[in-house]
Amino acid sequence: AMTSLCFCARPEQALSELWRVSRAAVVLGLLHRRSLLYWQKAGRGSYQGARWDQLSEVRAWARSLDPQPDQIEARSALLLPSAGPLARWAERLSGIGQHSERLPLGGFLAVCLRRPVVA
Repeated sequence: AMTSLCFCARPEQALSELWRVSRAAVVLGLLHRRSLLYWQKAGRGSYQGARWDQLSEVRAWARSLDPQPDQIEARSALLLPSAGPLARWAERLSGIGQHSERLPLGGFLAVCLRRPVVA
């Protein structure tokens, strides 16, 4: 679900339905509130009306899922228009690609919720 929950009034309800029909996992692509992109774009242009989320909010939504996810992984991605050396430098500096609860710069937050393995 790539940025679709960013425009849902009740994202926890939408996530519940995604979870209900999933087999192994649900992957969300969200606009990341703890990012440089948020400070540049929130409320402007095509981002007008979009909600910007944090990992803590996704974890709160996940608490109501049945069964509860046994694993939640998160990563962020930078959005720098040139995608050149500056973007690669910023990614290395920010630790993007490494597991981090802070996810300091990435404009997009990818979250994977995995179902428990049934033996």
